[in-house]
Amino acid sequence: VSLRCAPLPAPLHLVAGLLFSNAFPFGEKLSMAKSLTTFSRKPFKLNPSLETVAHFLDATRQGPMARERFWIPLCDSVMNVPVETAPIRGLGEVLNRVFFGTRRDSTFAIASKPLSDLGFDRVPSYIDVKGGKVHFHEGVQVFQTDSKTFEVTTRSDKKFSGDALIWAVSPSSLFALWPKDTWPAIEKLPQLGKSPIISVHILLSQPVTKEHFFGLSGAKFEWVFNRNANWGWKGERIDPHTMSTQPNHAQYLSFTASAADPLARQTEKELVDLAMAELQERCPAARQARVLYAKVTREMAATFIWSAGTDKLRLPCETPFPNIFLAGDWTNTGLPATIEGACVSGHRAAAQVLTHFKKKA
Repeated sequence: VSLRCAPLPAPLHLVAGLLFSNAFPFGEKLSMAKSLTTFSRKPFKLNPSLETVAHFLDATRQGPMARERFWIPLCDSVMNVPVETAPIRGLGEVLNRVFFGTRRDSTFAIASKPLSDLGFDRVPSYIDVKGGKVHFHEGVQVFQTDSKTFEVTTRSDKKFSGDALIWAVSPSSLFALWPKDTWPAIEKLPQLGKSPIISVHILLSQPVTKEHFFGLSGAKFEWVFNRNANWGWKGERIDPHTMSTQPNHAQYLSFTASAADPLARQTEKELVDLAMAELQERCPAARQARVLYAKVTREMAATFIWSAGTDKLRLPCETPFPNIFLAGDWTNTGLPATIEGACVSGHRAAAQVLTHFKKKA
């Protein structure tokens, strides 16, 4: 089954894509379309009693296929918390930007390389050209500030100061380093909590798909990425006798599970077995494939737990100190803890620094 947007201007591309999709019964399509219009304009016309995504799905009578194939995997992936926890206004902000912006806003972007290879090695030289410097392995140990100056001391006892400072660190790091009794809001940061993301990377003995990625309906592992297609991974091997490069027909798949607290403490074997069982149940071509290699990665603090209770704990860019600013996907951007939210926070912090300098001039 699939949901493909039509080659029409937004939001008609979504309407047509939903209308002709074979993923949902016709009655559920109508219910989905009507509920999505709630987020077409701001402010959203939401009943104040509807706090969570689950409340919204019940109130708008979303059907089982709509929940399984659209709402739940979308909420898990974007919010990294289950529908019972996720604030509907937060998901609504995403729906508004994705489906009621431009066609470009609703397109999928898939990295053509591992994220660590996408230009990050060029960042230090770029910053150096601009007059800055990147200090690796120099974790900050002490932070001191008043209304005019600041000083950070690193692991190797180096000291740095300047005209302005942007903290782009996790809530736990900021909580540990911030001077005590200078900002009551900092003391509540541990209450943001931590939500994990689990990935299982499996090398299969034969190809099972040509798609760049696909979803596993109703599965714990919602998405599967085909690294042969994403990254051009060929799986070449070296012949030990001739030392020549030989083709390998293996396929490299990455499975991801967001809002993965129920899976986080399972063993590596249990997670690999689960990922394969879910794949083989939904993809007959995978039933003859053997697992050649598997590895599990766990990010136990991938995001904070965004809920109605923690929403008010997200901090603004500005701090009580006029030259100290905050950035990070967990700050109060109005977006989930995603790359997009992190970028918004970074641009906002940079703008605040420029404004600060203009005031000083």
